[in-house]
Amino acid sequence: MGGSLNIGKLAGIKVYVHWTFLILIAYIVFSGFSSGQQAIGIVYNILLVLSVFTCVVLHELGHALAARRYGIGTRDITLLPIGGVASLENIPENPKQELVVAIAGPLVNVAIAAILFGVITLFLNTTLFAPENIEATLAHLNLNTFVVNLLMVNIMLVAFNAIPAFPMDGGRVLRALLALSMDRTKATRIAASIGQFIAILFVFAGLFYVKNPFLIFIGVFVYLGAMAEANAVATGAVLSGFTVRDALRTRYTLLDATNTLKEAVSELIAGADQDFIVTENNSIAGVLRRKELVKALAEHGQHAETTLIAPFIERNLPYLQLDDDIKEVYPMMQQNGFSILPVLDPDGKLAGVLDLENLTEFVMIRSAIIENK
Repeated sequence: MGGSLNIGKLAGIKVYVHWTFLILIAYIVFSGFSSGQQAIGIVYNILLVLSVFTCVVLHELGHALAARRYGIGTRDITLLPIGGVASLENIPENPKQELVVAIAGPLVNVAIAAILFGVITLFLNTTLFAPENIEATLAHLNLNTFVVNLLMVNIMLVAFNAIPAFPMDGGRVLRALLALSMDRTKATRIAASIGQFIAILFVFAGLFYVKNPFLIFIGVFVYLGAMAEANAVATGAVLSGFTVRDALRTRYTLLDATNTLKEAVSELIAGADQDFIVTENNSIAGVLRRKELVKALAEHGQHAETTLIAPFIERNLPYLQLDDDIKEVYPMMQQNGFSILPVLDPDGKLAGVLDLENLTEFVMIRSAIIENK
């Protein structure tokens, strides 16, 4: 994810913190000082937030390790101010496997909560949980309140993720359970509809009952997440059984690294291509994207006739094979921002290109054909 800082690895999986996480820390500091809170209180809140997000990382690691059990890798785990994301290479389509992967994350929080409860029971004051004491407990800044707060957060994480709506774990659990007795596309459609209904309830409650903007935000987040999941699975169903060969584009413009910016612009204007495969020394060098070409023109426009395109090529791109499963290639291109990729034949020669825009049109055509059957 762009704008993220790599802070290390867990179980061989890279962990990133998105730059917006710094906004959360800055907000804690600012709100603390503006409300007259002492420095120790601000430090306490920062440590609590960092501890909470450690629990979130462990939650996502639970998903990742469960997926690894079924041979599914995880590209990375990214921390955002609203939570964490484990970028699995794919979601298991076997409902039993998806069920295991989905519940693995919340089970980590259950385990953390159990450990914290044990710590409180064995080493701290057990009267902290008495109804008449809980408010006072949470109002003080000490080890007792820190552990209790962390326990409460883990319980809330379990409860929140239990909501049967995408993109929460509860939505995937619901889909997996439904898919045990029906096809996955239908199960996703039902689970997404339930999730969207819940999202509307959240928004309605946030507007007219509790009047909480955060609840409205959660509702919108859930609604869009449910819609995105339904669309992704529907697209996967449409592409099932097809390979790169079926969507291959054989009419394309090929540039060479020795071409100038002016020559590249001429091809951009004269043809339909927006991004170009570029060769160098008779082999594929990479891709020249339109946005990079425009950026290069802004910087070197006065010397467009002599400036070569070589420095502006995006290199080290993956090569596709004719028999690659298009159902896996399509989301890979979307997630990584690949607008065009070279496709090689069995002899290693360029057979054509796979263009994301054309691939989207292929999906639309296949969807229309299926609807008319």
